[in-house]
Amino acid sequence: MLNFCKMIISNFAFDKSLFVKEIHKAKNMLSQTEIVLLQVWCYREFGKSFKKELDLVFIPNS
Repeated sequence: MLNFCKMIISNFAFDKSLFVKEIHKAKNMLSQTEIVLLQVWCYREFGKSFKKELDLVFIPNS
């Protein structure tokens, strides 16, 4: 499931709002361990372009 979510998120990296929406959907489908792996992957792959958005998704109260 994690690899499927990564593929979907990658496909929506062209649009900030869709990108964030897909990450939220992925977080609802994945286990806690998979969410951590997703977070690491997202920051590695998209941190330069979407750091602010990733912080809002993954860091509480940011």
